[in-house]
Amino acid sequence: VTNNVLSDATGAVVSLAGARQELVDNDVFGGGAVGVVLRAPERIRVTGNRIFRNGSAAPGRTGWLEGGVRAYAGSLDLVGNEIFENVGAGFSCSFCEGVVSQANLMRDNGGAGLRLYVAQRGEIGHNQIWRNGWGAAPREPALMLVDAHALAVRGNIVAENPGGFLLRRRMARDFRPEFTPCVAPSGNEVRDNVVIASGVDASLRVLDVAAGNDARCPDNRISDNRLWDAALADARTLPGLSVRGFAPLSERERDELLTVATLGWQH
Repeated sequence: VTNNVLSDATGAVVSLAGARQELVDNDVFGGGAVGVVLRAPERIRVTGNRIFRNGSAAPGRTGWLEGGVRAYAGSLDLVGNEIFENVGAGFSCSFCEGVVSQANLMRDNGGAGLRLYVAQRGEIGHNQIWRNGWGAAPREPALMLVDAHALAVRGNIVAENPGGFLLRRRMARDFRPEFTPCVAPSGNEVRDNVVIASGVDASLRVLDVAAGNDARCPDNRISDNRLWDAALADARTLPGLSVRGFAPLSERERDELLTVATLGWQH
């Protein structure tokens, strides 16, 4: 599916299933629920598309049924897309394995920029993720990983979201009885990312919602990330804020990175 203008559907604008399909260089907008839905994809390639302003049938809702791209149980390559101004998350995937998300611009979506649920062995790299999550209640971070395992999150620039990266366990009500019980996220690598103006949720944490308490992420490698936030510019640390694996970023470095990333920064 290449070089089309696809728009104005009651549910999803584009629905693909199966193996080795491609969605390339299209404009996808005006979906009542989601712009693109991928069902049991097997290395489906989604690249060079503009996917925007979907979710019109559910204004104010930012759940799993609304947003830019929604995938169910499979593998895909999401590369070089601009996904913006959707009611829900920019990209969400449930029970996916081998997801590659690279060089995408995720901006101004009501939900998280990327939301991965029970994902394994994927790569989230060199994306620009900014001004997402402000339309959700509660607000969502740039990248939300729920029961994620063996993901590589590298080289992303995250700016002006309510939070940076959040790893979370499933709650019992989130899954049917035949699914395995809650297991903490593990084996993930978060390295060489830049997080700007994302407040106290900027550092990587795991939130055990069922128990109602925060805990350090078990068996996750967090290193060589950079963090800038107005609250940290002077104090460097705040009570309850873990910046393990995040080195402070100066204002000059912040502005240079935002300029290079072609992000508009308003002081």
